[in-house]
Amino acid sequence: MIAVLIALCSWYLRYDQGAAAVLPTGLILSLIVVGILLFTGWKGWDMVYRHRVGVADETPVQAPSAARRAA
Repeated sequence: MIAVLIALCSWYLRYDQGAAAVLPTGLILSLIVVGILLFTGWKGWDMVYRHRVGVADETPVQAPSAARRAA
């Protein structure tokens, strides 16, 4: 949510001030947003692949197949 708010702030500054807001303010805000997105992507990967959050370790129970029922 913070990344979206910073991006909206950057958009508003560019809307209000035009090309003058791009350097250095717009660039700095964009780099902050990229940093936040990289960090959250890294932490999400860490949660799923290292800590197995949201991963079902059990195999789902399957209904008997038609061939087994006929036998």
